[in-house]
Amino acid sequence: AVRWALPLLSRDGRYAIASVEAADNKDRWIVAVDPQTGGTRVLHHEHDDAWVRDMGAGSYGAANFGFLPDDHTVFFTSEHTGWMHLYAVDAGGGAPRALTSGAWEVSEAVLAPSKQRFLLVTTEAHPGERHVYTMPLSGGPRTRLTTAVGSHAGLLSPDERTLAVVHSTSNRPPEAFLADARPGAPMTRVTTSTTAEWRSYPWLEPKLVTFPARDGARVPARLFLPEMLGKPRDPRRPA
Repeated sequence: AVRWALPLLSRDGRYAIASVEAADNKDRWIVAVDPQTGGTRVLHHEHDDAWVRDMGAGSYGAANFGFLPDDHTVFFTSEHTGWMHLYAVDAGGGAPRALTSGAWEVSEAVLAPSKQRFLLVTTEAHPGERHVYTMPLSGGPRTRLTTAVGSHAGLLSPDERTLAVVHSTSNRPPEAFLADARPGAPMTRVTTSTTAEWRSYPWLEPKLVTFPARDGARVPARLFLPEMLGKPRDPRRPA
């Protein structure tokens, strides 16, 4: 059994593409669909004995999947290397090529309004943070737009001069901000979703740490210590 996302059409109507996922979440296919016959051609297949991560390609306007402006190159995300990265493949066939790589992940990739570059959200600054970048359609160097500690999701204005950001930290919920779309520009808050009573409470800010797993991988984590609550540390229960 498989689940089909809605197909996406190129602007010239020549190609239709879709993401198809196995019901057991162990396989995913990026396929080209023949509009006349309904036949499919596999552009990329990903298998994982544990779980294939959903890339959020369920409908029009979804991130991480779509056509580039040439109307035949398809971009999509895949974690077949162990890290979620951005790839491109020709809808007419051919081998996928990596647009990003490294020991970090792309959590969101959309086309900027001009269709001349990507707007990305990645973990390359720190595994516990998400920052907004721009990148050429062909890949290559990225320009980081956000700098505040925490998680960011962004959207560019139609003229690409202003960046709308949803920003949160480990002890503050998401709020909307606006900033000039340039590296390090200060952000102006435009929403306050918490109450005065909530803001008066001294919410703990955990330490961001990593620890080694049995296989040697470094696992990122948030660490809360008894001292943060004014309590002595029990040597039998250090955290």
